Amino acid sequence: MRMSYGLVRPALGGMFLACIGLLLTGCSGRKPDEAGRALSAVTNEAGPGEAPKADRASGVDVAPGAAVDASALGRLRIHIPKSALVSLSGARIVKAADGALVREVPSAELENACLLPAGQYAVRLMFANPNYQPPTAGPAMRFDVLEGLGAELELGAVAFSVKSGLGDLNIDGIRIVDSAGRVPALELGTHGNDFYLFKPKAVPAGNYAVELVYFRSPKPSVAASNVAVFAGRESAVTLDSGIQLAKPDAAGVLGWDLLPAGGSVPALEVRRGTDNDEPLWRRFIVPPGSYDLRMHLRDMGHVIAGRDLEIAPGRLLNIAPSL
Repeated sequence: MRMSYGLVRPALGGMFLACIGLLLTGCSGRKPDEAGRALSAVTNEAGPGEAPKADRASGVDVAPGAAVDASALGRLRIHIPKSALVSLSGARIVKAADGALVREVPSAELENACLLPAGQYAVRLMFANPNYQPPTAGPAMRFDVLEGLGAELELGAVAFSVKSGLGDLNIDGIRIVDSAGRVPALELGTHGNDFYLFKPKAVPAGNYAVELVYFRSPKPSVAASNVAVFAGRESAVTLDSGIQLAKPDAAGVLGWDLLPAGGSVPALEVRRGTDNDEPLWRRFIVPPGSYDLRMHLRDMGHVIAGRDLEIAPGRLLNIAPSL
C-alpha cells in the first residue's frame, strides 16, 4: 500500500475558517452554494435552514453549539482506479486501537476530502455482494492523521478478462492472495450469483496470485500468479484456458485431480457430491501448462488417466479420460 501525506495549511481566526470552507468546497465535491453548510460541519454551527447537529466532517459527536478546533483536523483521501468502484459499496473508517466505527463513506465519495480528528485509524473497503447480502469487509489499512496534515491512500486494482463460455457456474468464490506470505488480501463468495465475481477489485500495491474456489473442491486452485499491482493502476489478468472432462462410460468416479506434469501436488482438485456427479464434467479455468490427470474411483483408489496433457493459452482442453 503506497501512502503519502499532503499538507493542509492552517490559518488563524475568521481567515482560517474561510480557508476551511474553501478546502471543503474544492476537495469534497461540494458546489459553491454548499460551502456554508460545509463550514458549519466543522464549527458545528447551523448552516442555512439547518439545526445544530453532531460534527459531520469528523464523525465525532459533540454538544450542539460547541466549536470544533479545526486546527486539530486532518484529511483523508482514498484513490482507487475508477473501474474498481463497481465492486464497492463504500468504506468504513475505524479507530486503530479498538476498531470503533468513526464513519462510513459511500464509494462515490472516496476521493473527496474526509476530515478527521488527529489520531490513528484504519480503513476497510466494503465489497458489494449480490442477492441482498451485506458487503464483505476488505483487510484493514492503517493510517495516521496528524494535526493540520492529511493522509492519502492510493490503491491499485486487479481487472479480469475471462474468455466467453469458459465459466460454467461452478465457482463459489475468488481469492486474491499475497504472493509472499500467501495471506489473502481479499476473499469473496458468489452467494449464488456471479455478478461481482470478475468485476475489477481494488487492492493495495503488491504481488498477488488469483485463486478460484470451486464448488465442492477441497481447496482453492491458482488461476493466475505473479500479478503485479501498482498504486493508481489497473493490472489485467487474462483467464482464457481450461479443461473439461467427458463423462466416461464407467461408473464410480468420485473425483479427479490435475497435477503439474510429473508432480505430486494437485493444481486442481474436483470432487462430486454424495447424491450426484456435480461438478465433475463442467469446465474449469486452469493456467496454461502441462498436466497429469488423476482419477479417483470407487473401490479402486486412484489411477493416472492421462499424462503430459497440454493446456494452451486461449484454449479449452476437452478430454475423454482413459480408465
